[in-house]
Amino acid sequence: FVGICIPAAAFLIFVLSRASVSDILAALPCILNDPTHGKTDLKSKLTDTFKELNDLYSPWIYLWTGLVICQFIDSKNIIKRKIYILLSVTVYCLFLTRFVFNVRVNCYMIPCALLGINMYLISEKRDKRILSLWLTGLVYGVFMWMASDQRIYVVSMAMLISVIASVLMTMDVYNEMSERWIRYVIYMVFLIQVMMEIIGLARSTHWEAVRTEQLNTVYERGPLRGLRSTKDKVDKYYLILEDIEEYRDGSGERIAFMTLNTWEYLYAGRPCGSFSAWIGYTDDFIAEKFLTWCRLHKDKVPRDLYFSKMEEECWSEDIVKKIADELGYEISESDISCKLKKY
Repeated sequence: FVGICIPAAAFLIFVLSRASVSDILAALPCILNDPTHGKTDLKSKLTDTFKELNDLYSPWIYLWTGLVICQFIDSKNIIKRKIYILLSVTVYCLFLTRFVFNVRVNCYMIPCALLGINMYLISEKRDKRILSLWLTGLVYGVFMWMASDQRIYVVSMAMLISVIASVLMTMDVYNEMSERWIRYVIYMVFLIQVMMEIIGLARSTHWEAVRTEQLNTVYERGPLRGLRSTKDKVDKYYLILEDIEEYRDGSGERIAFMTLNTWEYLYAGRPCGSFSAWIGYTDDFIAEKFLTWCRLHKDKVPRDLYFSKMEEECWSEDIVKKIADELGYEISESDISCKLKKY
């Protein structure tokens, strides 16, 4: 409890030193209003979740379910525990093979958590405290699932608690088994997981739509210097650098880059004049959210606004004009961008 209260108190002190309670309450509707994470009915959420489970873990999830049912029926482990251990780690390794070349966010969590149930049923000790920890992760995952539209992603995240319990359950079985080769099997399964994660992550990039080996061009200058990407992205990056060079004037005036590129603020060296440094959508809602933020924080309205034409989804001329008219900007346009400035 103390460990929770200390950072909570530090956070409250920081927030209240920057804004009053009335300011926070006025901004709260904007903070919580996000159309990209809207409400979903229970039926759709259940359907989508089970579809994701099937897409990610089929057919091994059904094999695991069958194995657990057999273990429940054979609760006294009439069949030798060694057989159950071998079957459990085999199913677990089959789970992992799905992700060597197709890494998904937190995708390893659920298989690792499920292995714990197998090991708990194999164990003679069957420590109820560890089972309670495992169930805590499950309950936490259910609550996060109910409160979010991210389905299997948030469940996987919450299952980290169950993964910790799963490791403890596995160690109980490891300590109970006297045969050295069985201990090696248990040891090797975790080694295999680590190796498969390293291989999978090395071959994939979460925010890039290509394999690691396709990132064949290095950024030679600017905030991304030293990183690798595709030639097309690097070429666009250099065009943007040249286009925003004028903002590196050392003025300290606020600027809003209405783009996905948070590195643009690093290059310009000027403070952010928006509700977020990452603008992922280019629609009326985000435009209205930006205008509402400006109305709430008139002292933070940026001197410059930058709308890129180099992204997949570009701002419409009508939205840009609406922002310019309400906030009093002058518009200059090129093939690369649309720039708004207050004089």
